Amino acid sequence: MFFQCDDQLPTSRKHRELIEQVLHNRLDGIAAIGLWTMAGTDCQAAGGDGVVKRADTIRIMLDPRVADHLAAQLVAVGLWHAPGHDCPRCPPVADGTYLFHDWFDLGYDPAAKVDITRRKRKELKDAVILNSVWARDCIDPAKPNEAKCRYCGTVVRRKDTRSQTGRRPQLDHVDPTRADGARNIVVSCADCNGRKGNRTPAQADMVLLPPPRANVSPQPTAAESVSPHHTDAEPVSPAPAAAETSSPVNRAAETTSPVTRAAENIRTTSSDATKSRPNPDHTPDHPKRGVPRGRRARARAWRVRAG
Repeated sequence: MFFQCDDQLPTSRKHRELIEQVLHNRLDGIAAIGLWTMAGTDCQAAGGDGVVKRADTIRIMLDPRVADHLAAQLVAVGLWHAPGHDCPRCPPVADGTYLFHDWFDLGYDPAAKVDITRRKRKELKDAVILNSVWARDCIDPAKPNEAKCRYCGTVVRRKDTRSQTGRRPQLDHVDPTRADGARNIVVSCADCNGRKGNRTPAQADMVLLPPPRANVSPQPTAAESVSPHHTDAEPVSPAPAAAETSSPVNRAAETTSPVTRAAENIRTTSSDATKSRPNPDHTPDHPKRGVPRGRRARARAWRVRAG
């Protein structure tokens, strides 16, 4: 973690006062600047909002007496505040701690914001989260690496390095104050992501478009899943054989003489195929059956014996 020191540090009055102690053969001023830098880096890494614990100074300097002496040097020149300070620009300091003077004037973010920033950066390196975002925002599930920007609708392709810089794909946290995984991350083009910045869509006067609808085949309804041959509107009719045997016409035909039935069959029209009989002039489909040969031989033997 970096602790920022700009090019104005050598001209700072407080730091110059510590450095000039070298003119009096004292090196503790230089050592105090070293503690100030090390503690600042440690504080920034821990998200301490400029608060330094005494235990941390001892851990850095490896000697409680040296740590307390150098911390007192920093308090004396006004780089740190100890409990009970009277600086109107800084908050109170708890016992056993020190406070960087004007910590946030150095350009550092509060601890909560630092924590969110780190979590968001970690999410953008998580392959599972990235794949989930692209799978949700892709245009076609068969092409998971092609999606539309969720702000302007521009088609972007994953790992695109040939398009114009503004049209290359990026991932954006919709709410920059939250790190909630894929639900808070969308595919965006570089132009829209830069325009939105560290703001919500409403704050940036932008509209978040809905994700593409998944291609899901519709499920059949209850009416469609019923066979058309067994619906309530078309009840199944009884067996044809039962209907024929129970009809009055068939019962009358059974009691009619053979001669009458033959005459009726001749007059029957061909339209009633289920009740008509073959025309006598019609050649049957099967050959005429003759008397078996064995039966003819027995008949001749009987006539010989009878003669």
